[in-house]
Amino acid sequence: MLALSAGNPFANIHGPALIAATHFITLGFISMIMLGALQQVLPVMIGTSLPAPRLLSWLIQLPLVAGTLLLAGGFLLGRPALLSAAWPALGLAFAAFISAALFSLAKSAAQNASKTAIILSILALSGTVVLGMLLSHGYSTGMSLNYAPLLLHISASPWVAG
Repeated sequence: MLALSAGNPFANIHGPALIAATHFITLGFISMIMLGALQQVLPVMIGTSLPAPRLLSWLIQLPLVAGTLLLAGGFLLGRPALLSAAWPALGLAFAAFISAALFSLAKSAAQNASKTAIILSILALSGTVVLGMLLSHGYSTGMSLNYAPLLLHISASPWVAG
């Protein structure tokens, strides 16, 4: 995608190809690995598994793949309708995981630093998902938002020159 884009896709951090590629990597690769790893880690470290793991896996994987494709496509093609379809799909995927993980953690008797760290990471994920959904909804509908504070992950990056 980056190789086929016009010009230098790295020249502008707000360019469609770079934004689409970034979300393909973060949602389509990293998040899928992390959610899968947590599904395996919870039973080992905390002593509790997620409820209905096969059903839950489908409730996470299908909307996560669909939402990632829709979001990246919306950015790449400049189609607000794709962004409008992406945020509910991604929200469903993450809501299914977050609610199941918090349910499992709540019923676990474990009281250790690993449980605390996992809870904090899931809460951080929740905040990230809410901000991402708000941004996607805002871009797709033209909602007037002050985007700069919501894009802290870009402005705080050491690779972005002032």
